[in-house]
Amino acid sequence: MTDNCSGRKFRKQGEPQENKNRVETEGQETGYVWADTHLPPYLPYPRFLLKMDITQTAKLLYALLLDRTTLSQKNGWQDESGRTYIIFPVTAIADALDKSPSTIKEALNELDRAGLLERRRQGFSTANRLYVKLPPVVQISGLLTARKPDL
Repeated sequence: MTDNCSGRKFRKQGEPQENKNRVETEGQETGYVWADTHLPPYLPYPRFLLKMDITQTAKLLYALLLDRTTLSQKNGWQDESGRTYIIFPVTAIADALDKSPSTIKEALNELDRAGLLERRRQGFSTANRLYVKLPPVVQISGLLTARKPDL
């Protein structure tokens, strides 16, 4: 890098570009994934979302809600009909995804219109119950892949 009189730095031709978004952990560079590497927590991203005509924000939101649903399953958050629900205030979702509450509301409406989400009002100033839904094709394929193969 070279400086000019204005204080701005310029890269010489052939010099590698600095990557400001590079992930470092405790002063060490990132490493490769090995057979025994423990992965960091991650969101499930269903493949059917890749083919859906919804915004990327709605897709990411669905992945976050689906992840939260697995926690509700473990904690026994089922309604009187046995359906698993989550309670996740819009402001908390906005913080988690680094989006504005209005953007999250638009994405929730988009998921609702796509049939991937159902919202039930709980009362005044109480977060809605959110029911994350799966397309029928995914439900069927999930049953098929959940079986152990016959040997």
